[in-house]
Amino acid sequence: MLIGMNFGIAGEKSENAAVRETIQYYLDGFSQGDVTKLKQAFREDVVIKYLNPWNNGKYSELTMPQLNEFMGNLPERWEVTSTVDSVDVYGTVASAKLTVHIAGSVTWTDYLQLLKIDGKWWIMGKISHGELATP
Repeated sequence: MLIGMNFGIAGEKSENAAVRETIQYYLDGFSQGDVTKLKQAFREDVVIKYLNPWNNGKYSELTMPQLNEFMGNLPERWEVTSTVDSVDVYGTVASAKLTVHIAGSVTWTDYLQLLKIDGKWWIMGKISHGELATP
């Protein structure tokens, strides 16, 4: 038997807004190279999984410490545009699909899995598909 939590219309809107706030921390942290914002979005044990478009589609993983190091070592910031294509919230779980375009480099399609722990929404997992920009 499955038991769901029903927040009602006002609660659903509130939870959706809270999930979107966590997603915005991720997008702002990524576009600004701001590790502090990334730490507000991703739980410390997150693992990002993707097929590396710069390495013939080889499967790759990135932990939070690796992401922090990468973002902290960027020589310059990049021009990033992004859209939140969909958000689905049910009880204490949520998922989202995003499109993140890094000008002149790559377009990522991100699928995020979120979980509400102790009243805070966290990105618990991310899988991504990247397509390199054509010259």
